[in-house]
Amino acid sequence: MLVRSIIAVEQIGISWGYQLLGSIFFFIPRSIWTTKPVGSGFTVANLFGWDFDNVSMPLIGEGYSNFGVFGIVVLAIAMGALLKKIDVNYYLRLNNETEKIYFIEIIFPFTLGFFIFYHAW
Repeated sequence: MLVRSIIAVEQIGISWGYQLLGSIFFFIPRSIWTTKPVGSGFTVANLFGWDFDNVSMPLIGEGYSNFGVFGIVVLAIAMGALLKKIDVNYYLRLNNETEKIYFIEIIFPFTLGFFIFYHAW
């Protein structure tokens, strides 16, 4: 999908964040916002003429299709900062010697596996 997103950007150009608006404002129905943008995976599937259009795009492809190489760099820095903050928060809570169990102590190890699996494969 990453290579296909590069081909799509060569053919239709960078969306300059327009596709992200659909994700940010997911709660607005298409019946109200008739020109609501579709996702990058949907755009690539339609461009290649696939019969199915419910495909996902890796984060690198999302960054590239929305903002080009600059988007890849910014997305990598933003994801790194976010994951660092979550990781530090988890270990601070884990080393806290109270008997109270924090939500992050339960959810962090569980979701970490999903993040690694989703982005590594």
